[in-house]
Amino acid sequence: MDSFSTQKAFLWLRRAALAAVILWLLPAQTTAQWRQMQRMPKPVYGACAVTLGDSIYVIGGRTDEEVLNTVQRFNPRRNSWDTSVEELRQARANAAAVAFGGKIYVFGGENDEKSPLKSIECYDPKENRWRHAGNLLIPRSSAAAVVYQGLILVIGGSDSSGNYLSNVEVYNTVRAEISQAPQFLLPVNRTSAEAAVYRDAIFLFGGLFYGPIARIDRFTPDTGWQTVALLRHPRADFALAQADNYLAIIGGFGFSGLESTIEIWRIDRLYNLQPENEFFWPSPKAGVAAASLKDIVYLFGGKDPLRDQVSTEVQAFPIKFGVTDVVALNSGLPLSPLLARAFPNPARKSTTFVIRVLPQAENTRVARISIFDLRGRLVQKVTAPLSGTQTLVRWDGLDSSGRAVPAGLYTYTVQVDSRRTGGKLVILR
Repeated sequence: MDSFSTQKAFLWLRRAALAAVILWLLPAQTTAQWRQMQRMPKPVYGACAVTLGDSIYVIGGRTDEEVLNTVQRFNPRRNSWDTSVEELRQARANAAAVAFGGKIYVFGGENDEKSPLKSIECYDPKENRWRHAGNLLIPRSSAAAVVYQGLILVIGGSDSSGNYLSNVEVYNTVRAEISQAPQFLLPVNRTSAEAAVYRDAIFLFGGLFYGPIARIDRFTPDTGWQTVALLRHPRADFALAQADNYLAIIGGFGFSGLESTIEIWRIDRLYNLQPENEFFWPSPKAGVAAASLKDIVYLFGGKDPLRDQVSTEVQAFPIKFGVTDVVALNSGLPLSPLLARAFPNPARKSTTFVIRVLPQAENTRVARISIFDLRGRLVQKVTAPLSGTQTLVRWDGLDSSGRAVPAGLYTYTVQVDSRRTGGKLVILR
């Protein structure tokens, strides 16, 4: 073997060894509770997901090129996909969908031109057939839909002029009729929110109203709409999954961009919302679809912001879990950076550290971030004032001498007062 071939082989072995070290040191998921499932046959974001029987249907959505009319059916028990479901009559993204009476109903959404749709479709799994089931009174996209007292409510959303809506339409599945429901009129106009029903109460989470909002409103026949709690972080265009009285609020967009956390809430017997957990999403995406089956939440597709591509990834986690990376918000933990994460990770040039502290720690003055190479040498040190419960600190990928750090694996620590946490970070060049 000549010297050039020997040098190439050595470089290849060195890169393979570095990759092996990175794979060994980096956890496959943020927690052992996360599972990667069989990937979707077709990449998609902006779809809606509905559980019916022992399957989850991922309906419509878009790729970078087009809006889709495809329906992909997932069987969690078998971890398998079925693409033989009949396609929608109308391609649509950002639609609202529910399962009711053994069928699936899909409302509105938007077409290739991002114009809101009026049409309603109904799927009968026994016939494997979609049929036209009427029209909304107002074309709307990014609405929420729930089943409440034997009727389907279509809540808020955006109309053809881009206005955020406060009205609610009621769909009667027996008569296939739609009507206005002034008794459900929202206290504020909202789009890109999500809703859930537990017994006699409707809960409406977040959404857009002059920017992302954190408010959670509850409706009961006795009280009407009342603001009963606040999300930990304002967010819109997120996903929601419900398992009995537990709710997962997943991702979405906040004031600082893509939200990388998942909030777990519990509804108590008095219809009050109790914050349970908050934890980082291992690989956050935009426009992900979510549904639950037997206390397991499944996340489908979405757009990967790091690679700027539509994903086929399917992730799963139990909605009722508490492991090391999950922080109980009402547990009375001492003042500390409860969550600290670098995003994106891996990063090509720069990354942002997202630091979360308990509300009572807001008066803590600064966070100190130290970045180390694999030999334990300090590469860079960043000090930043904390701002409320969430602070974003950008690192430009430069060392203390102002030079770009080489590709590889780094570790970091985040210190607030005497409390410290940390993690691993991969830099790509």
